[in-house]
Amino acid sequence: MAERRYRALLFANWEFPQDPAELQTLHGPPTDVTLLREALTDPDLGLHLPTEVDVMENANRAEMHMRLEDFLMSGRGDEQLLVYYSGHGKRTLAMDLRFCARDTDTKRLSATSLSAREVDQLLESSPAGAKVLILDCCFAGSFRTKGRQDLSDSFPGRGFGLLAGTQRGTPAPDADLPGEPSPFTRYLVEALRGGAADSDGDGFVSFDDVYNYVFERTRGPVRPSRDFQGTGVLKLARSRARPGGATGRAESAAPRGAALNVQAAATLVLESLRHERAGQHWAAREPLRRVADGEPGDWGALAALRLAALSLADDDQQAATDALSRVVAAGHPQWSPEAGYRLGLCLSRVGDEPGAERALRTALGYDHPHWSPLAAWALAGMLRGRGNVEAALRCYRQAVSSPGPPAVAAALEFGDFLVQEGNLQVARSVYRRAALAGDPDLSHVAVQRLRALLSRLGCHTAAAGVPNTEAGTR
Repeated sequence: MAERRYRALLFANWEFPQDPAELQTLHGPPTDVTLLREALTDPDLGLHLPTEVDVMENANRAEMHMRLEDFLMSGRGDEQLLVYYSGHGKRTLAMDLRFCARDTDTKRLSATSLSAREVDQLLESSPAGAKVLILDCCFAGSFRTKGRQDLSDSFPGRGFGLLAGTQRGTPAPDADLPGEPSPFTRYLVEALRGGAADSDGDGFVSFDDVYNYVFERTRGPVRPSRDFQGTGVLKLARSRARPGGATGRAESAAPRGAALNVQAAATLVLESLRHERAGQHWAAREPLRRVADGEPGDWGALAALRLAALSLADDDQQAATDALSRVVAAGHPQWSPEAGYRLGLCLSRVGDEPGAERALRTALGYDHPHWSPLAAWALAGMLRGRGNVEAALRCYRQAVSSPGPPAVAAALEFGDFLVQEGNLQVARSVYRRAALAGDPDLSHVAVQRLRALLSRLGCHTAAAGVPNTEAGTR
């Protein structure tokens, strides 16, 4: 059987100067098409060669139609062709779906936009063995196809697959900010770059695997939809773990977790930094993920720690937890204490208190001058909430044992806890230590609490004699 060839044509339209009132400029498409192209051509997981993925940006209606027709009509029986559109989708009064182009005018929608019927006819006429259409636009789920006939089973995965970012009649959300992908394409790219499970264990991520990944992560009224007419399984990417450890680009490659040398790791980290500086967090995360997977030493730990930070910034708690767990397991004296502390906070937020306590105690055990006191402080609050007073007191004492703002903030909380427990003399000592720390933001608060405590103890003269700190006289 001949080797399957994979080609793709990606459309991204975000500027609509002919009708700016009705067709607002979109944030997502320029980032959508960049990230999808990178995912399709990923050297480890992608099925497409870079020369086999074409991109058209802000094309007019005629350009879109001609390029799409040329692309689909050039297909062969041993090829899988993928077409992607990110932009505005509109419907006519007859409820026909239209894809907006740079020259689209909604007052002349039929004449200035590409119709779903035209696209479907071209797909139907294409001699390619398999076709995949992915739509990230409003009303994408309204795309309807003709029944495909004469689908030979001579090549596995033959037919047509539609993956739409919405159900029928539903608008699709744009990216929140420039430089970010739309929600649907974000999860699509994640699925292609190792997120989706290889459900049948054949070493590839299928059309259904990708759909299931995206569907499980979308929430609210906007959910993806799909349609498949054909035989076998459409492959969209390689999976991270492939059976037999085979390598090579023809339907297999070096696993994503393959060992990286120092130069390769450094190159990927620099690539991530470039994306991050451009405000493209989603693009920045993938190179870091590859280093974390493929480099077990310091580079891998550092990449995982940075990956966790970007994941937290994107509110991706699961990805952050996975990355932080790697750093904790690495046992690095500088980075593992920080990872343990941050992992403890992540797990606590999702209600995994046993896991949070283990992570915080790991960070505490390193005796790191900054992260261990922070871990002790967080652990003290957790134990206090459980009513474990003695253990909480021990952790508070560890938290205030080192200099710096975290210790002062912990001392204020520790002092309040002691007052609540009736241990006023020890609270007096703790407040006094915080007052003398000279912290520009918190020491004056400690002065106020110390004065209030001394007055409560009847030491009015002593309370009046507590000196102001520099912070307290601003």
